[in-house]
Amino acid sequence: PCNGSLVGEDDSDRDLAVVAHNHATPGEALLFPNPAAAEAWLDLSAYEGKNCIIRLTDVHGKLLRQFSITEAGHEPLRLDLSVLAAGMYFVQVRADGYAVETLKLTVERR
Repeated sequence: PCNGSLVGEDDSDRDLAVVAHNHATPGEALLFPNPAAAEAWLDLSAYEGKNCIIRLTDVHGKLLRQFSITEAGHEPLRLDLSVLAAGMYFVQVRADGYAVETLKLTVERR
């Protein structure tokens, strides 16, 4: 998600924009790149200090991986995708005090 704001009020400044990238809003994880090949990164900074359970499932809901994070930090987590076939997957984030968040992940083989 990107939050952008236009700089200036008159028409002469319309082409100048300041855009803030990769700032997660509370309760919103970021998954990148997407589509991905060998690895992807999961930014849990929106859940900083919270305990999280991360689940990776296929499109049929079969659990492929699950791991727990004690006190999520601001550094993204590396997800190894090298053993996964090309296709669609889901990354589910369960954090203390938040609704379950599900992110779609596409894995491509080049």
